[in-house]
Amino acid sequence: MIRLIRRFTPSLPLHALLAWLAQLSLALHCVGASALTIGSPDNSEVAQMAQAVLRQAYAKAGIAFRPTSLPLRRSLQMADRGETDGEMMRSAGTLQTMPQLIRIDVPVARLVLTVYRRGECPRSTSVAELSQQRVAYFRGTLLIERLLPAGALIPADDTWDALRRLQAGMADAAIGAELETDTLLASNGVRGICKVTEPVSDAPLYHALHERHAALAARLEQVLKEMQASGELVRIWAAEEKRLRDEAARRARLPR
Repeated sequence: MIRLIRRFTPSLPLHALLAWLAQLSLALHCVGASALTIGSPDNSEVAQMAQAVLRQAYAKAGIAFRPTSLPLRRSLQMADRGETDGEMMRSAGTLQTMPQLIRIDVPVARLVLTVYRRGECPRSTSVAELSQQRVAYFRGTLLIERLLPAGALIPADDTWDALRRLQAGMADAAIGAELETDTLLASNGVRGICKVTEPVSDAPLYHALHERHAALAARLEQVLKEMQASGELVRIWAAEEKRLRDEAARRARLPR
């Protein structure tokens, strides 16, 4: 095989030829393989930002990519058991507990956790203060469950449900992903709820693939590192956040 290719590439150094063959093999494998099924814990704004990054990264790597929406905990468990090919985005701490998943060491999104209250908000609040209150949150959000004691948490079906519980006086505060919660409040024209300015947590989120895809994980990490170095990641995040906030503002203007 190499002798045959040498007839057409006589000046190519051997190491470059071998690298080219490896890339060709990977590309042919990806073309012939079915799309990777990647579990996504929801279709939240944070997930959409991660998807925007990964769509571009997978395309550059020549890998077919299919997100599948799953419940928070089930998504992670299915990825670790190999029932899906990987997990869209999780914190480093969460991925450390999943031995069969390979973390791709470039953040694909950030989870900024912000507190919301009725009436007027202080500029900041502490975890110690929140620990003494009733705090509504999206059940299964592991970062929140690690941040606050179970006795302070009021589980909700989703972020909108957490906000409804806050509005109804069933909670003293709600905590959630800033971008998602902001757009929910804006698109639904909610009044009387304020945001504490300073986040209580800001964590990078990482993509992960099942260990059977170790070679693909290495290739994808290299692509993401190149996107990070060129500033492409930041540009994708900024464009996606603007799109999501603009869409929320547009929905707020619709007749109700």
